[in-house]
Amino acid sequence: MSKRNTQKKLPLFTLILAAVAVGLLGFGTIGGARAALEIFSDEYDARIDMKHIGITLNESNSADGSGAAPVSSRNYEVGSETLDGNWVMTGGELLTGLRAEIEATESKNLVLGKTYNEWLSVTNSSQIDEYVRVSVYKYWQKDGKKDTSLDPSLIDLHFLEGKWVINQDESTNERTVLYYTDVVPVGGTTDPLTDTLKITYPTAAKVTQTTEVVNGVTVYTTTYDYDEVQFVIEAQADGVQTHNAVAAIKSAWGKNVSMNGTSIDPASLSHN
Repeated sequence: MSKRNTQKKLPLFTLILAAVAVGLLGFGTIGGARAALEIFSDEYDARIDMKHIGITLNESNSADGSGAAPVSSRNYEVGSETLDGNWVMTGGELLTGLRAEIEATESKNLVLGKTYNEWLSVTNSSQIDEYVRVSVYKYWQKDGKKDTSLDPSLIDLHFLEGKWVINQDESTNERTVLYYTDVVPVGGTTDPLTDTLKITYPTAAKVTQTTEVVNGVTVYTTTYDYDEVQFVIEAQADGVQTHNAVAAIKSAWGKNVSMNGTSIDPASLSHN
């Protein structure tokens, strides 16, 4: 007697990642960007045609969030014949608008304490409706390496909740994980999840002081801990199909959610 296993396939979802480092305080040069996109659940094409899935991360640096443009995306296109199979990806840089704004100033430096516009959103660029999650990482790096001694909270990226729910259990000082409660239909775009970015004033006050005696003279040296550093923001988005939503979300994201119609109950997303 033959058996069919219909319970153990992972839900279909796709993940994109875009990141950029921007020079700070005039001590470092504007950093390069990187974009990396990945796809998971290879075996799931036995249940759903893989050409249906795709996701796009958008950004705007305008005052009202208008004019959002794709930053990175990954979409399945039959016959694309890329090195990555049928997956077609586009990659760009976060904070390009902010970079241009800074470079247009006389000092060419980011101003401490100034609030800049930074709107992020996600578009469903697939052929099926999706639920969406975004993880945002912020940290400092020096000489091209992550510096964990510096405080990520000084990178003040303001999150907009409402339809976006921050999961407190998954979030840390460096990472914020947000879930979108509504279905994102094919071609639809989420509400923005951020609106502003500011590097707060305490950055300039973080100093290290040393003393040494040179030829009988005591020399005091003050070094700013944030000299020659860059701040980094990464945004990672992934989507899960809406079919059999509770089970799909549990398998893909490990979340036990409850539903209010087609929307995810916010209370079931804030923790667990």
